[in-house]
Amino acid sequence: MSDVLFVGQAPSSKSSAAEPFDGMAGSALAKLIGVSRDDFLGAFDRVNLFDRYPGRKPNARKGDAFDVAAATESAAKIAAGLTHRRVVLVGLGVARAFGLKRPRLFEWFDYGYDLEFRSVQFAVIPHTSGIVLFWNDQRNKRKARRFLRTVSRAV
Repeated sequence: MSDVLFVGQAPSSKSSAAEPFDGMAGSALAKLIGVSRDDFLGAFDRVNLFDRYPGRKPNARKGDAFDVAAATESAAKIAAGLTHRRVVLVGLGVARAFGLKRPRLFEWFDYGYDLEFRSVQFAVIPHTSGIVLFWNDQRNKRKARRFLRTVSRAV
């Protein structure tokens, strides 16, 4: 087991529910970290809030449906069972499910998510899907690489 847990929203329409981050999001994370996709999948523990693709937003060309109430319930279950020292929340929707409104990106912080005083640090990064415009800026990619490579060294 890794000391780091990556938490995502859901599998994509093309990836396996049994293997979180095995699709494009995981490949993008692996690239930012500087390892192969298989090395990323083998080095880190990973979980999604949902066990299946939620479908598209109604009447939208891009973006997945996101049931905030169900996501919050799933986040509470994940938090209650945490044995990891560090948790990377991938996506602002995932961060909202954990009760974070405007988190700072790429920074570790202590978060008392009713974790019975356990020492758990959280960090938030934008979702690594291709539809998030954040990743179009090379400065953002550099900042993400610096942060995620420190995460990989900690494993």
